[in-house]
Amino acid sequence: MFSFSHSFFWILVRKDVKKSIKSNVNENNIEISDKKYTRQGVESDSDTMYLFTDNAERTSAPNSTSENVDKNSWYYKKYKSQTNKPIHFGTLNNPTSAVIRGLNNAYPISTMSAYGINWSDDNFKLFKIIIDDEINQIKKDLVKFSKLKIGNYRIGQGGLKAKLPQQHQNYLDNKLKELGIDNTQTNPKLFIEGNVQIVSTRIKNSNEHFGNPFSHDPEGKAHGLIKTETVKEAVERYIDWVINSKEDRPEWIREQLKSGELKGKPVLYYKELGEPSHATALDYLINKYDWGNITSSDDIVIENLLPLGYVTREDIEEIKRFCK
Repeated sequence: MFSFSHSFFWILVRKDVKKSIKSNVNENNIEISDKKYTRQGVESDSDTMYLFTDNAERTSAPNSTSENVDKNSWYYKKYKSQTNKPIHFGTLNNPTSAVIRGLNNAYPISTMSAYGINWSDDNFKLFKIIIDDEINQIKKDLVKFSKLKIGNYRIGQGGLKAKLPQQHQNYLDNKLKELGIDNTQTNPKLFIEGNVQIVSTRIKNSNEHFGNPFSHDPEGKAHGLIKTETVKEAVERYIDWVINSKEDRPEWIREQLKSGELKGKPVLYYKELGEPSHATALDYLINKYDWGNITSSDDIVIENLLPLGYVTREDIEEIKRFCK
């Protein structure tokens, strides 16, 4: 999920990032906003991804006999099979950020285990599985949006009802770091100099990112990607492209890799399959490849590029058992 296989949201915090970042968009294209979400406002801002606090039952009306979320939305399709409650955002006057539940640019962080019920120490394992999956979904889909917007409150403590136990809060705070968000204080901040992460991502209207132009996913063609038959082939072609291509973007990537400034920095990635991705290849090219003695890309054994971790099918099944 973002330890990051298929390219999604590049964060490379530069030295000239301003110290004053509260309520402004920084180089990570993240905005911290004091404005209250409205369903109409978020829906009309379709180029922005919004985070909202959710519950693992995916409803604000658990006793309703009907649902009011679009059944064609990614949210409904993903979560309907994982809950026995109606997928419902409540009313347009819902005072919580869950009023945007089910919009295609709205992404959840489950700070409650069920409607009106906080997480407890007894379900910490399940909390981790759900948060991992949600953060990974956010990172996977960031490529579709020009920026990410969050509310100006500590996620997990700043909502109307949600109050995470300390171990849950610590875990969530660490996961939000993967998005470039410091959620450890009363109000969130964005990481600045000294907190550098490399996110393997494609960025709209930019030629300076680490994204893979090759993809085995048929949907990739819609994003202008070059189709491959397998993930392995996409990784092999990415390595060869980075090392040998004379195009502007791989030349820019090589400049970053050869500088040595990225060594030891975490590469964020999205993983669906337990096999090497272009992000693990990127990590190799940063930390192990000898740029002073460039060899053929054929000498790099893809199978030796170990994946960095991913959510398993067993984890997803545990989510389903809990919610039914």
